[in-house]
Amino acid sequence: MKRTWAIRPSTEEGSDEGFIRDDSRGTVYVGEGTWGAPRKENDGDKGWTRASGSFNQVKWVIVRTDRIEVRSVKFDNADEVGTVKDNAPFEPPANIDVWSPPGGPVITLKPQALPDAAALKHLQGYQRERLKLLASWLPSKIADGWRIGADAFGGAEGPKRYRYHCEPRIAAWVRGVQTDVSTMSAELSLDSPPPDRNGILEIEGQRSQPNATIQILINKVRIFKGPNDFVFEGWSRKTFPLPKGTLRKGKNIIEIRQLGTEGWFMISEVLVRFPKQ
Repeated sequence: MKRTWAIRPSTEEGSDEGFIRDDSRGTVYVGEGTWGAPRKENDGDKGWTRASGSFNQVKWVIVRTDRIEVRSVKFDNADEVGTVKDNAPFEPPANIDVWSPPGGPVITLKPQALPDAAALKHLQGYQRERLKLLASWLPSKIADGWRIGADAFGGAEGPKRYRYHCEPRIAAWVRGVQTDVSTMSAELSLDSPPPDRNGILEIEGQRSQPNATIQILINKVRIFKGPNDFVFEGWSRKTFPLPKGTLRKGKNIIEIRQLGTEGWFMISEVLVRFPKQ
C-alpha cells in the first residue's frame, strides 16, 4: 500500500522513475488494491512516496464540498468492527483500524482555483508528459525492427530504476521458479506481417551470481534455453537467432523465464530486428 505526494510525469532532474513531486500541479495517488494478488513487501519507495506499508486494506473516502478525505482501513479485524450509525454516517465505527503512518491517518485534498489560461496550460503540459511517458512503455519502431523497453514487461520484479554497479537503466527482472516473479512477458502488436526472412532478437541485460538458467519464447516458440552468459554487475548485449515465421501480424508474446531456483536475470530492453541482407 502506497501513498504519494502530489506528483506529475517528468524526466527532468530530480524525477524518480518518470515522476517528480509538484505540490501545485501534481496528482496524489492513494495506493493500489488488495484483491486478487498476494501481498507484497513495500520495498519500492520513491522520492515522492509519502508513506507505504504491507497489509490488507480498503479505502474510506469522504467527499465534502470543500475537501476530500482519504483513509486506509485495515480489515483483518472486520468481525470486531462496529456498525456505522444511520444518523452519523461519517463517524468512525467502534474498533475500526485506520492506518496511521508518519504524517497522520488522513490525506486531505482541497481544490485549487486556477485561472482558465493557467489551467489550460497545466493540462496541456500534463498531457504532453503523460504521452511521453506512455510512449516509453509501448514497443516502438526502429530502423530495422522494433524496441520493447523493460517498462512493457509484466509479471517481473520492476520495472524500476536500477543502478547497482552499472549505468542507471529502467529494468525488469525474473527470479527463481519458487517466486511469483519467475516469468515476464510483453506484447508486440504488428499491423502488417513481418519481413519474410530470419531475424535477430537482441537483449540488453545482466545476470546475478550465481548464474540463472533462462528460457526465451516468442509465441511459444523457443528462441533460447540454458545458462545465460550476460555479464555480472554491468550491462551487456547478446543476440539470438529469430527463425523466419516466428513473428506474425497481430499480437505476439515475448516471454523470458527463469528455470532454476537460484539467481536472477535482468533486462533493460529487447530489440526485434530484421537486418537488411
